[in-house]
Amino acid sequence: MDAIKRTQKLIQINFARIEKRYEDAIDICFEYLRNFGENIDVISIAILTYLELDLSQIRRKNIGFKLLQWLDKAILLHPDSFNLYVLRGSIFFLGIEAPDYEKAAKDYRFALELEPNSIEANLGLASLEGVPEKVVSLEEAIKALEKVARVQPNNPQLFLYLGALLKKAGEYSYSRQIFAKALLCKTPLPINQVDIIEKELIK
Repeated sequence: MDAIKRTQKLIQINFARIEKRYEDAIDICFEYLRNFGENIDVISIAILTYLELDLSQIRRKNIGFKLLQWLDKAILLHPDSFNLYVLRGSIFFLGIEAPDYEKAAKDYRFALELEPNSIEANLGLASLEGVPEKVVSLEEAIKALEKVARVQPNNPQLFLYLGALLKKAGEYSYSRQIFAKALLCKTPLPINQVDIIEKELIK
């Protein structure tokens, strides 16, 4: 009987997400966790859904605190699950009352200790470069994106991003090579982004 009820709840969560009723989806996730206990997959879906919420939504703060409680509990039970640290880093990055970039960077780095090639953790860490708190250096961000580029060699936006960071670091020759790679991926670069590369390569 429990298996049927669990499945029904998962179906409800799925429908709510499809219909972009994100708060309803999260509420059903909480109901699932209360009734059936800790479940990493349900917690993960709740957090990913939370990240879809508009920052101005009134209940967002309360939802964020509840998710952190469930996530902290899951990490205690599964301390070697790098995905949980990535998810918590994403919550800190977005913020509950305000972004906490230092905690986000700490979680992304810990996730990378467990799984050095995690795309999400490397992208999360790189995205922290340039925040006022200076929690991630330009060199660290570049290394993170280079790791992702080895795993995603046909992601033109990734090479565009990496090229911009290399240019910022003064690596002009290398940045031009990377900008050119953005034009050589299986997936073509959108026209509005080609203009950016054109300015860099045709001067």
